[in-house]
Amino acid sequence: MAVTLDKSEVIKRCSNLQKYWQPRTNKLKDWYKLIQMIDELKQEKMESFVGNDPQSSFKLLRHMLDQKIPHRIPHEQLTIEMAFVASDISILYDTAWNDIFTRYRKRGRQGWVWDLAGYLLATGWYSVFAMITQDGSRCIAEVLNPATVYPSWDDDLVECARIDTLSPISAQRMITRNNWSMNAPRGSIKRYDYWRLDENGQVWNSIVLGTTLVKPDTYEQRFSRIPIFTAP
Repeated sequence: MAVTLDKSEVIKRCSNLQKYWQPRTNKLKDWYKLIQMIDELKQEKMESFVGNDPQSSFKLLRHMLDQKIPHRIPHEQLTIEMAFVASDISILYDTAWNDIFTRYRKRGRQGWVWDLAGYLLATGWYSVFAMITQDGSRCIAEVLNPATVYPSWDDDLVECARIDTLSPISAQRMITRNNWSMNAPRGSIKRYDYWRLDENGQVWNSIVLGTTLVKPDTYEQRFSRIPIFTAP
């Protein structure tokens, strides 16, 4: 029987992964400074120059990459029977992505691909939480800031921690939506979202808000892998 984790162990494992990736975090901050055109050589009574090449290239490439994701199956390789199935699959993909894009815009975001391309260009990494809802009615693809995602690989992704800070309103909405037993936070609160594979390859997830274990270490039997796609 798998050993479940308490809140101290969840925070410890997340913090260890964060510490391991600290050199990457430091480098990402340097790259963001280039895009923001921050003059780090500025001194009193001294002249300095900041070029706009990194920012201009970032903006141009982001616009070029902000395109609809195509899903095409070459029909010349299909039989008539397979072509009907392929058509249904194409419709499924289009429906799923249109739903994802629409829900993304309703949250005030410019676009799903826009955010993904921005992180790809600024950090050199992608991180996406992807799953199908429990009732199978919706596909979810959530773009995550790679700077807040800390993975560990073996033959597969065996651990992944997400550490970020939530506003009081965001935290309260999450608590209400998930029916968690926790009082509303009075200020910003840190979230530790920890995914792991046990020795049997089974997927487990636990979440700590601040110092409260709101989601106990839970065996997620509907997943055969950690539902986060992340890599450089």
